[in-house]
Amino acid sequence: LNVTYVKTDNIAQPTYGRSLNFTLQGGSSSLLSSTSFARAELKGKLFLTPFSFAHIVLRGDIGYTVVNDLNDLPLSMRLFAGGMTTVRGYP
Repeated sequence: LNVTYVKTDNIAQPTYGRSLNFTLQGGSSSLLSSTSFARAELKGKLFLTPFSFAHIVLRGDIGYTVVNDLNDLPLSMRLFAGGMTTVRGYP
């Protein structure tokens, strides 16, 4: 199940926008899955243009997984901090 909400003031050149995405996934070992699990994830984004020369983009993710043994859950279904879309700072 995947539900998405998007609201923006202008689709081509937005100065304000927000989006929410809710995903619910699961598997059952009695239905061709190697393990039974349930996973929920909520993602949000906020796009602001406080000045004509600046854009601010805020985003957040939160998720929860229910599984008997985490080692049985494939890596592709696990929730990790970081990733390709995160910003990292180095001294």
